[in-house]
Amino acid sequence: MKRVVRQEVLRAFRFTLDPTERQLGELARYAGASRWAFNHALAAKVASHRQWREQVDALVEAGTDPLEARKRTKVPLPGRRGTWPRATPGPGPTGEQASVHPGLRRARQSPGHHHGRPRPR
Repeated sequence: MKRVVRQEVLRAFRFTLDPTERQLGELARYAGASRWAFNHALAAKVASHRQWREQVDALVEAGTDPLEARKRTKVPLPGRRGTWPRATPGPGPTGEQASVHPGLRRARQSPGHHHGRPRPR
């Protein structure tokens, strides 16, 4: 009985980005917004955990079993409906005014347009 050996050929492709100066600015802005969103969410999660820990510690000091105190303590998690604060216009983390992508601004300002272009009819 002959054994058939299957050979797989792997190919690799290498791509590089060559953005214009304007695109570099946009990429930096998006990276900054992403970093701000992550840090904001992390801070909310840490604050929520601190609040939970304080409530558990208070119950344990009052004589509740630590395991039971953990089960009984409920703190709203960030991101759950109704617990996450709405974004408010104002300065961002660097002190600059938060900006909206021009395509989104156009779409909001003119309801008859979709992403800056007229909607198909």
